[in-house]
Amino acid sequence: MHERTERGQILIVGAVAMVVLIGIAGLVIDLGFSWMLRRAEQNAVDPASIAAARYITEPGGVSAMEEAACFYAREHGFFPSATASDLGGSGCVPANDPLDAELAVNWPPVHAPAEFQSTQFVEVTLTRTNPTFFSRIFGFDGMVVANSAVAANGTGGVAGGQLVSLDPTSCNAGMIRGNGTVDVEGGVYVRSDGSGPPSCIGPFDDDCSGSTGAFNFNGTNARLITPQLSVRGTCGQNANPFPGNCIPSGSCAVNEGAADIADPYEGVFPPIDIATMPPPSGSVSLSNCDGPTDDGCSFGGGPGSIYTLNPGVYYGGWTVTRELQLNAGIYYIAGGGIQVSGNGRIVANGSTPGDGEGRILLYSTDGPNCAASGGRKCQGTVMIEGQGGFQARSYNADPYKGLLIWQAEGTSQTYPTDTDFADDKVRIAGVGDLDFWGLIYAPKSIVELQGNGTGTGTAGVQVLAWRFDIGGNANLDMPLDPDELPGRIIKGLVH
Repeated sequence: MHERTERGQILIVGAVAMVVLIGIAGLVIDLGFSWMLRRAEQNAVDPASIAAARYITEPGGVSAMEEAACFYAREHGFFPSATASDLGGSGCVPANDPLDAELAVNWPPVHAPAEFQSTQFVEVTLTRTNPTFFSRIFGFDGMVVANSAVAANGTGGVAGGQLVSLDPTSCNAGMIRGNGTVDVEGGVYVRSDGSGPPSCIGPFDDDCSGSTGAFNFNGTNARLITPQLSVRGTCGQNANPFPGNCIPSGSCAVNEGAADIADPYEGVFPPIDIATMPPPSGSVSLSNCDGPTDDGCSFGGGPGSIYTLNPGVYYGGWTVTRELQLNAGIYYIAGGGIQVSGNGRIVANGSTPGDGEGRILLYSTDGPNCAASGGRKCQGTVMIEGQGGFQARSYNADPYKGLLIWQAEGTSQTYPTDTDFADDKVRIAGVGDLDFWGLIYAPKSIVELQGNGTGTGTAGVQVLAWRFDIGGNANLDMPLDPDELPGRIIKGLVH
């Protein structure tokens, strides 16, 4: 019988361990080189995307963006074989780089989060294969390293445009109709894909050639002026072909099959907890709207009657048939909504009473007794109509900078509980003075805007709504002033 000897086994174990250790060390070294390449790529795509974003609002389109991005990629050491005359698609190609780098410019972005997938943003991606050394022992000849950056040069606020519908599936989620001219300076975006039911998906020809669609242009004499109409589904028109009727002719760019977006305000907390809001106060008795069981205050009276209110919580809403002046701040409407009619008007006070420069936020939601009592204790419409008008500027303090009217979602009246939207819409149809600026945010409600019946109503707003219905028989001017829109980045590097 022979004894088994174990001499020499330590050499085998040591050799295997040495291979493993060398492999680990080699992998760490290779990963380190890849990290250095990633950093170099990021240093290149950041300024490249900012340079490309310049051409979102200037002539040149994607080719100009590619040329600008290529310049900065070469400035950072990529594509060294490109000559001085090689720009854009001809210069920043794999053949001009020792490691076959690839530069891609996507407008709108395709790999970025949904909130950046609109024509306000451009994405630059740089991809290169980093050769490995020690890792080849394990069969890894190279590591693909890719980096991207997204820059903005937006002209329409947040979420893809100045006039935005968030409904993802309905027909007629966005409508322009009537007999007037609607001038939307910052662009129109409709999120609906038109899948319904019922379905209203037409031809994707960027020409609104269908008779119906997710966006509907409807009106014999209606005119829409806008630099960009983007629809996730398709758009349609009936009696007055769009976009051929743009002013000047052919100036409206149509993009059917646009990228999806998300609601940028989803998850944002309401302005202030109702328990911390100050009680209502002003120049008149407010005993009908200062408690949870109240059904709201009326501001009427004879000609010349003027009422002044301070920020606070108001129960049961407002009924306004004379002038209501609001001092700057947040107005929490706990049930009942706001109804302005007849000779009623709302004027937000600034340094001089009645000058319309006041900074306010009207936040409409349910009252605390809504579930038990219903009626005006639940959220109501925000309707400003009649012979008076609406003069106001948006709130100007973070995090609600730029918000003017917020019709809350998730209440007793909003979609899908109230499928006809009868009790929660925001409707501003002025035949008096319209001069209001800021964001109308109604994520589960319809927003209706109509122009001034005797001239031009100015609505310098962004509309971010479940659906929008814009038109009437008069003109509506929607100019764009980024300083009056929400305080979100719309220029520069964003992702």
